[in-house]
Amino acid sequence: RSSCGSPHVEITAMIAGFAPGAVGRAFSFDGSDDVVSVPDAANLNFAPTAPMTVHMWAYPTATGGLHLIGKRSNCFDSGQSANYQIGQDGTHGLSFNSGGVLASSGQQMIPNQWQHVAVTADGTTFRLYRNGQQIASAPGTLGANSNGAPVLIGGACPGVGATFPGKLDEVTIIGEALSQSEI
Repeated sequence: RSSCGSPHVEITAMIAGFAPGAVGRAFSFDGSDDVVSVPDAANLNFAPTAPMTVHMWAYPTATGGLHLIGKRSNCFDSGQSANYQIGQDGTHGLSFNSGGVLASSGQQMIPNQWQHVAVTADGTTFRLYRNGQQIASAPGTLGANSNGAPVLIGGACPGVGATFPGKLDEVTIIGEALSQSEI
């Protein structure tokens, strides 16, 4: 089950499958080319100082470069076109990118284990959480709020690799910055 603000947005393209999740059924990704694409919509675009939270349960089956979710129109611009993106690589670990500003944890997700991942933006600061603990923050405002890109669950940009290997569950995008106690 996944939701994207209110009202809910219909998912129009899905290449991923389903598997048992942290709560009910989760999206299941092979890490090769599976993504869930949610078309661009007003409630998925956030102005630079708008509050927002993205959170989900993640069960990666591998380490290294992978993307959990992204709304980014160009994957070759160091994140300048990203309204929001959560990913991981060998250098930055689990991280959040928006408009080229990176909040990086330096920590890899633990393979074959459910973990809750959340990011909040309150108009001045990005905060990245894993299992309710803040693991990174960075000053910044959201970028490229009208980039026209779909939200890719399990990916970052249409047609670009580093898709997510494993399962994602309860993917939620909301227009408020949740507090740490709410996460």
